[in-house]
Amino acid sequence: LTLLKSCVEKTSTGASAPLNILFIGRPGTGKTELVKALAKHAGAGLLEVPVIAPDNRRDTSTYRLTEFERISLMINGAPRYQLLFDEVEDVLRQGLLDETRKAWINRILEQRHTTSYWICNSTRDFEASFMRRFDYVINMPEPDFDARIRLLKNALPNDCVTPQLLRALAYSDSLTPADIARLGNSVSRFASEQLPAEKLI
Repeated sequence: LTLLKSCVEKTSTGASAPLNILFIGRPGTGKTELVKALAKHAGAGLLEVPVIAPDNRRDTSTYRLTEFERISLMINGAPRYQLLFDEVEDVLRQGLLDETRKAWINRILEQRHTTSYWICNSTRDFEASFMRRFDYVINMPEPDFDARIRLLKNALPNDCVTPQLLRALAYSDSLTPADIARLGNSVSRFASEQLPAEKLI
């Protein structure tokens, strides 16, 4: 995190060249939230590539690549802006690519007009040549038991659950930070005398 913050700060002031950073992790592990926090830390505006084409066309990957290139060219030379490219599986998956598209993506990754954050759940089917062209590849860890305890304590109102229930929740390996945040929101909205937090959970 210290390295990322330092790199993003330098690129946002123009002190170093733009970067391509790939974040990998299962849904809910905080990839997008971390990107937003990094951009905010660097005082950079964060633009996003649309996930869906406006005309609902079936092949969105070409549209999204074109939009990425258009936006990055638009903010070229303005280091205070950065670009978020979420759900890139449909763009980088090996089975969807011909040689022309591979060359196009490689060129986009090499040009680096602006600092860009690419986000995906898995790189299992990605073209190997793409992976080599990212400046950093960050695997987002899933929280361990102690981290889930801390997240739950922060998300749930004080004294609303017993330590036993807290531990029982934390033993669930499938509980992501996003799940915990949703749980905390539900408890704060709906818990009442008739429906105490423990019963709601």
